[in-house]
Amino acid sequence: MRTSIGRLRRRWPRASGCSEAHDPYVAQPDRAQLVPDPAVDKQLFPPVGRPGVVLPDGVLTALWRGHKKGDALEVSVDWLGAPADITSEAIAIATFRDCTPARVV
Repeated sequence: MRTSIGRLRRRWPRASGCSEAHDPYVAQPDRAQLVPDPAVDKQLFPPVGRPGVVLPDGVLTALWRGHKKGDALEVSVDWLGAPADITSEAIAIATFRDCTPARVV
């Protein structure tokens, strides 16, 4: 089991911590710990169509949405903090979604 987890971590590093919309870490009961700003909380938890999040070291830094444009995945990012390079994770998400490499905008 440890070997499998190690291989996954090497394959998909979590340096910038991109997570999909319904990640369990984001769905924790105490939202105020993760999102102290009510305006950002409203963006992150709309009734329909949650965005993904960028969580380097567990700190909310950005909200992202993936849009399929033909065979490619376009990832639009709304930075709340310091921008980070999420290209490698966007490519991993595009591969998972069976798209050609992603473009981060």
